[in-house]
Amino acid sequence: MLAISAIQAAEPRLAAASCDHIVGHFRVASGSEMRGEVLQAMRATSAGFTDSEMRIESVAYQGLKIWIKSGSTGIMPTNASNPSVVLNYGTDIECKDRSIHVLRPVESTRSIDGEWYEGKATIRFDVDASGQFVAAVNFKGKQRTTLYSYDSARVSIPKWGTGRSQVDTVAFDKYVARATTPRPSVAERTATEVRSAAKTRHEEEARHLFNHSMLGRVRLGWVESQGDSVVTTFTASSAEDMQALQDRLQAASIRYEVKTKPIWTNNSYYMRLFVWPK
Repeated sequence: MLAISAIQAAEPRLAAASCDHIVGHFRVASGSEMRGEVLQAMRATSAGFTDSEMRIESVAYQGLKIWIKSGSTGIMPTNASNPSVVLNYGTDIECKDRSIHVLRPVESTRSIDGEWYEGKATIRFDVDASGQFVAAVNFKGKQRTTLYSYDSARVSIPKWGTGRSQVDTVAFDKYVARATTPRPSVAERTATEVRSAAKTRHEEEARHLFNHSMLGRVRLGWVESQGDSVVTTFTASSAEDMQALQDRLQAASIRYEVKTKPIWTNNSYYMRLFVWPK
């Protein structure tokens, strides 16, 4: 579940007889597989970086306005009349049964019971009894049978009788304002700085490791330090290119662990590894 926390004292709320009034300032606190889909539906993908913030306000009969601070170095826009994104009622969203529904579904994939499904996800926003702003992500998809695969694309058809659906929840939680948080001690700040420096060093080592010679025809994606290892994602046009990358890692005596085996999604193969750079 994605935990996103309200920074301002004002809590998200709905008008008594409609969903024309939602107010809140939120900070992305952690990620999940559904985070990207929710942000994509909101046209707010720039809020997917660590320490991003979103200020959301709905206006009756107009739409949902979103101001975005992208990442820890970003700046929250201050011009109330110039939001980063506007989702308009009627074209982008609609109010139905006291919920805001995003009209356009997003492309989506899911691993359910060990099987891979491709389909679409629809997004609905609600406010629950505790005041949380909640996004319900409703996935519907099928397994697919590949008829033909080549470097740049794949020809496939849905596999009959494999339709599945799954609903996940992404919550925007309340947040205690940072001003009320006690300032960390010198020792705590030093420990944090040491951990941050180690994290940065591990990520730089991984990026240096995955140079052009190591990657070959594989493209490097996300790089994030976790403990003494680094989580890395890759995309490629063929599964053979992914295997060739693993062969090069083994030849270089680089320790790694496959967390997500190569899968075909969004017109390319995707793989996720844990790597321990030398």
